[in-house]
Amino acid sequence: MVNSIPFAPGLVGVKISATSTSSATKLNPATGTASGCPQLRIYNSGLVIVYVECGDSTVVAVKDTSLAIPAGVQTTITCGRRQYLGVITDSSTASVYVTPGTGGI
Repeated sequence: MVNSIPFAPGLVGVKISATSTSSATKLNPATGTASGCPQLRIYNSGLVIVYVECGDSTVVAVKDTSLAIPAGVQTTITCGRRQYLGVITDSSTASVYVTPGTGGI
């Protein structure tokens, strides 16, 4: 089902410096359905594909199997109560901007 509500930022975002080694980054502590910010707007400002995975502090993003976000693309995903985002690049490095909020378009 498509979320037809426009995205509304709800909490302070984070900038993740992604590399070719997966790292788990803690998002705003209030991220999740209890905070009213279950969605994440993710923007890949890099020149390479990044892969993302929601989870806990042990989350690992995996090339080719986690959600791929092409260079220059932004997307909105739902992570529920999970407060960490695992990010890895296809190669090289990329800056990934993550903003918690509600809505999806």
